[in-house]
This record gives sequence, structure tokens and C-alpha cells, in this order.
Amino acid sequence: MGCIKVGICAYCGQARNVSTEEILDQEQLDELATEQCGCPDGYPYRKKKMQREACLDNIRELIAEKDPGIAKIFESCINPLQEGEFKSVTIDTGYGKKARIKDTKDGLKIELEEKKKDEALA
Repeated sequence: MGCIKVGICAYCGQARNVSTEEILDQEQLDELATEQCGCPDGYPYRKKKMQREACLDNIRELIAEKDPGIAKIFESCINPLQEGEFKSVTIDTGYGKKARIKDTKDGLKIELEEKKKDEALA
């Protein structure tokens, strides 16, 4: 059974009731309150957080099983990309495969490129 605690939005200072199944400290309660608050000042934060979670899901879906090393690198690139520290990261495996994560106007985009070349010599 969940319990109701109070958290404070980091952007507007509004106290919010937060329902949780876990035992959380005040910092965690405030984080949940900030995520759930609809204040305009917190919108960019909430948008980045949702974008980060969606990007992590995409990395897991597209890359993690095939190339866990690339997935780990890309996961570490999400925050710097969101903060504008750089626009893209490309990894060329040298085996005809490239993976790229980049910041676009629509959000963080992940691309996988595989070049196959079939040849036969007689």
C-alpha cells in the first residue's frame, strides 16, 4: 500500500502530495514533486528528463544487445549533448559499422549505419 508524502517543486516552491510505494528521503520526494509539478519554470527540466529517458530506451532497443560498449558510451553522452557541450558523437568500429548520437531540433537522434559490400573475384 502506498503512502502520501510531501515534496517541494525545485522551480516554483509549491508543496505537492507525492504517492510512493518506497521509502524516500526528502531530496527524492522533492525530485518527484518537481517532475509532477506543472509550473512553467520547471518545463525545460521535465522535458530534458523525459528526453533522457526516451533516449536511454532507444539506446537499449537499438544498440545495447549488439554493441554494449557503444551503448555505454552513448549513455554517457546524453547529458553533454543536452547541455550543448557538443552536437554529435560518431563511433566508427572500422568494420563497416558506424553509430551516431546527435542533438537535432526534434531531440536526440540515434543512427546506426552498416555498410555491406559483397564481392566475388573469378
